[in-house]
Amino acid sequence: MNCDELTTHACIGADVRFGLVHKFLWDRYRSIRQDLYIQGITDQFAISIFEEIVRFHVLCEHELSADDQNGVCLLVHLNDHHQMHVSILCVSVCSD
Repeated sequence: MNCDELTTHACIGADVRFGLVHKFLWDRYRSIRQDLYIQGITDQFAISIFEEIVRFHVLCEHELSADDQNGVCLLVHLNDHHQMHVSILCVSVCSD
């Protein structure tokens, strides 16, 4: 399953709030990033995956900012920022 399919399948259904699937998607994307990094995969495929992960974390910030009044924890935002920065660093390393 590719990243687009992962996001699409997790968010299928009109009643699904992004906050409900956020933790699952966050964990899957983190695992994918770690697998690519540990295996030393630095080709164009890895770069496109790392870029997709960065886009996911930007989307998280946008979607979850609307839920701030509903009690989204600061730790969630910090974790998203951290994972986004790590993914950006991976893109930078792969691009060199």
